[in-house]
Amino acid sequence: MIKFFGRVAIRWKIILVALLTTVAVLVAVAAAIFTYDSVSFRRRMVRDTIVLANMLEVSCAQAVVFDDPRSAEEALSTLKAQSQVVAAAVYGKEGNVFATYMRSGLTGWEPPKVERSGHRFEKDHLALFKTMEFGRKEVGSVYLFLDMTALAARKADYAKILTVDLLAAILLAFFLSSKLQHLISGPILRLVGVTKEVSEKKDYSLRAQKETSDEIGLLMDGFNHMLVEVEKRDVDLQDKNEKLREQGEELRQKNEQILDSIRYAQHIQASILPLPEYLSAALPDHFVIFRPCHIVSGDFYWCHRSNGRVFLAVVDCTGHGVPGAFMSMIGGSLLRGVVVEKGLTDPAKILEHLNTGVRETLQQTVEHLGAQDGMDVCLCVVDEESGSVSFAGAKRPLYVVKVKGDAEPELVELKGDRSSIGGRGETRSYSTKIVETAPGDMIYLTTDGYSDQNGTTGKRFGAEPFKTLLRSIAKGPAADQRQRLELALDTHQGTEKQRDDITVVGVRIQPGKGTP
Repeated sequence: MIKFFGRVAIRWKIILVALLTTVAVLVAVAAAIFTYDSVSFRRRMVRDTIVLANMLEVSCAQAVVFDDPRSAEEALSTLKAQSQVVAAAVYGKEGNVFATYMRSGLTGWEPPKVERSGHRFEKDHLALFKTMEFGRKEVGSVYLFLDMTALAARKADYAKILTVDLLAAILLAFFLSSKLQHLISGPILRLVGVTKEVSEKKDYSLRAQKETSDEIGLLMDGFNHMLVEVEKRDVDLQDKNEKLREQGEELRQKNEQILDSIRYAQHIQASILPLPEYLSAALPDHFVIFRPCHIVSGDFYWCHRSNGRVFLAVVDCTGHGVPGAFMSMIGGSLLRGVVVEKGLTDPAKILEHLNTGVRETLQQTVEHLGAQDGMDVCLCVVDEESGSVSFAGAKRPLYVVKVKGDAEPELVELKGDRSSIGGRGETRSYSTKIVETAPGDMIYLTTDGYSDQNGTTGKRFGAEPFKTLLRSIAKGPAADQRQRLELALDTHQGTEKQRDDITVVGVRIQPGKGTP
């Protein structure tokens, strides 16, 4: 009902309100008159019946005292003149029926048991008992049973009158409201027209014409005042939008310049990474997964081949993006200085010199000066002839998966030392571990980006599932391993953003297989 009423035009709403109000008022008035008339009719009928009972008492009380039923029946027979009386009875003192009267045509009626003086309504009838006295002594009772169908007839007449009056009032109300509704709906509809025109043309200079000084006139004033304010704000907004457009264009150009610089920095950073041909010559069966988080990376991998040894490192620098990339440039340069220029071959000694170089480069040796930036490193030295591997780690492990024919591959985790590279503090020392490997075994060097990547459920990939995955793929060729690792990562990550740089390097131990 409310939804329907909300879709009706305002002129019809006014007419409907007038009609409903008219109907409601007429029904309420008719109900009041009908109720009052019904109550008055009943009271009048009770009062007349009591008078009739008093009259019967005078003539019937003496008949009961002198035990003269014939006189009592003659007195009751006078009730024939009262058409509404259906039946009557006179009772003796002991409640015995002394005399009765029934309207002509009434059969099967039995007088009820005598009751105390009073009356009650039974559907369309009135029943009344009256105690008779003679000489101030109770001698019996008189009972009257009256027909009240006259009241039902009055109700039917009232219903007909109400129906006729209601229809006439509805027609009159409809006629008057349809003629007068335009006094209210007209200004509102014209206001709606102005509103629609303003909305379509976006012309806030338009104004609604005020026609009255009532609430609709106040609405017009408020609407016009709103248009004035909107027009002012529209002008201000256009000016601000123009300025924002200019600022946005300027910001876009600057952002493009920054991105161009970062993309160029990506090429520079790529120059410190080993060429694929170089890696393939040193490590024939290997793969690399390298996924920077923000174009340039705080991760990097490094390889150097010299005197029958292959030096391989995966490094996770503090931060990612541009800050991490700066650290990776420093790390790559320092590794080259320590291994190539100084000729160090022991992984632990390489990390110690790398730590010293980072602290000196970032001035971390000077108190209250220099940043706390550093890097986590997994460093291996592979003997090309024997296939033996020596390892040292700064907060990063080395995973070794031993592949033995048809047996289930076994993963061994060699933990790195707890100290990272760089940062304030005393000179740090690192330990070298010799890895027992056999031809066909796999070694994996990683940063923490893969296992720390969130999935669509908010959970990290995890270190244990990562190690389980490495065991399951270790027997396959390096290219297949890379595909399975990337598929597992993409499936887990889904639509989640990459949270850190990701680097994974896998190498198959193949003694004597390096390209000369």
